[in-house]
Amino acid sequence: MAPAPDMMVIGEVLMRRSAANLKANPKAAFLVTRGKESYEIQVTVKDRIASGAIVDQMNAILSGIGLHANAVWTFDVVSVYDQSAGPNAGKKLA
Repeated sequence: MAPAPDMMVIGEVLMRRSAANLKANPKAAFLVTRGKESYEIQVTVKDRIASGAIVDQMNAILSGIGLHANAVWTFDVVSVYDQSAGPNAGKKLA
């Protein structure tokens, strides 16, 4: 769903405190895990979008699990690290 390969998009669902933190400090990190693989994605806030096509698209996806986003946050990816258990843990990938 991200409009560009170097961008992350998340729906603002149950994010009152996180949204306030992102407004105060635009730097964040996400840990994405699947099985034994794990990656840390460091980002900076690009924008918070409260309406429009991207919010509608996010809500169409989220409706399948009974959720609704109040807004969509977009982030520029700064770096990606391998955080999997193994010899490459901590290695910068991008």
